[in-house]
Parts: sequence; structure tokens; C-alpha cells
Amino acid sequence: MQVGITKTRIVTGSAIVLPGEVASGKIVPFSSRGTFDKEIIKNSCFENLDPALRNRVAKGDILVTGRRFAKGESSEESVLALMALGFSAIIAMSVDSIFLRNAINLGFPIVILPISLEMINDGDLIEVDVHEAFVRNLTQGRAARGKLLPSVLRRILEAGGIVNDVLASFEKKK
Repeated sequence: MQVGITKTRIVTGSAIVLPGEVASGKIVPFSSRGTFDKEIIKNSCFENLDPALRNRVAKGDILVTGRRFAKGESSEESVLALMALGFSAIIAMSVDSIFLRNAINLGFPIVILPISLEMINDGDLIEVDVHEAFVRNLTQGRAARGKLLPSVLRRILEAGGIVNDVLASFEKKK
């Protein structure tokens, strides 16, 4: 049973840059919380920020953000909306801790890279080594290492999320 998306270590995609702070309520409005209907969440994503942004996202794109991404009251719906739009990963200068944990639990990779907005422009082709938090800007020929997640969180992410990680641990004990 595969729940998350991170069964691969390397993620490659085009960058979509959102500078500045983006509160979790700007990712998915509070009116769309409480449902896990993929289409409802997907169609409300960025509704209070820039609805046209939804149409720019292609499957596999990488979201590049500023400081304190998803600050405020975070929810699984925010992560699910970004996954439903087609994002394959997030590179952020910093991120809300609850959002980070929700993303990891759902198998959605996030790399914390304080210089992300300095080295990545909208449309650049980006390669991310999720396990090593290593980011390569293939368009500009630049690279940097982000903050490495603790080993237990990397294990959960590589399993494709918390459910897959728990199932794998049960299988090992058989």
C-alpha cells in the first residue's frame, strides 16, 4: 500500500517561486478544511492568494518559498492540496513545524534551504536529493545543501509517509 509520493530519493521539476510569507490559510482556505475530497481541496488551493497559480502548476513542479511557509494553523489539507496540484516537493527558507510534520507524515518532501530565493528563479529546472537535502539548480549550475532532517523523519519520508513506515516496521517483525 503506497500512501505518499516519496518512494524516490531524487526529485526533479520546474520551480514555481512564491516569495514572502504564506500562511496556511492562503494555501487552503478555512472554508475548505475538514474535507479530504481531492478535487475540492485542489480547486480551493491558493484561492486567497493567487487562484491563477493553480493553472501554472504542472505535475512534478517544485514549490520554492520564502520564510515561515504555512505559518499559522496548519492542516493535512494544505499538504494534500499541494500534492493534488502536482507539486513533487517544497524548498523553503523556513517552514511551520506542524506543516513540516504533516508533509513528512504524508510522504511529501520538504527541504529547508535558507538561501532558496537567492539561488532559484521561477521556471528554473531543479533537482532535489530528498534524503541528503541537496538542491541543484540545473538551469543556473548552482547547488547548495539544506538542513538535514533527523534520521527518523528521513526514514518516514523515504517510506512514503508514516503509514508506510509503520507497515514496514510490522513486516520486519514478522
